[in-house]
Amino acid sequence: GIVYITNGQYIASHDPATSSGNTQAFNLGVNWVAVGLETYGNYLAIVARQRNVDPLGLGMGESRLFLWDGFTPTPNYVYDLGDSLVTAIKKHEGNLFMFTQGKNNATRVKVLLGNRIITIFENAGIGNSPKQGGVESFKGLLCWLQDGPSSWNMSALQEIFSHPVYSDRG
Repeated sequence: GIVYITNGQYIASHDPATSSGNTQAFNLGVNWVAVGLETYGNYLAIVARQRNVDPLGLGMGESRLFLWDGFTPTPNYVYDLGDSLVTAIKKHEGNLFMFTQGKNNATRVKVLLGNRIITIFENAGIGNSPKQGGVESFKGLLCWLQDGPSSWNMSALQEIFSHPVYSDRG
């Protein structure tokens, strides 16, 4: 029943039953910015990117997935996404999918499998990774609008569970 909201380096919380809230319920850490969140089992799954700490803007940051139980002061699990930018997270058919972009500007779709992050899709020719809110589940497909200049193209992953990495889902 708690509502969670991205709030820069913090996750804010609001309890509609009591009208109480906390603008700093969870601290991702200095230079981290929450991009999106989803519920995932007993956790809140939060994707965040590192603010560019290079004053010249030449350096690339990191991106991470945080799993948080909603009450402890530190994350329960932290996963490096292996790219400099994470743009969205979506729960689809019980799995967490993260959309990232790296130095080569390829859009990547990653999934959390057990305790590993696996890249299941990569394409440098479809524009930027979609923003949070631009990804949806529709008729068994994971669909997104491509985030590019004057782009109204849509992409989808079909039969994602036939991907070879799912053979070791145990």
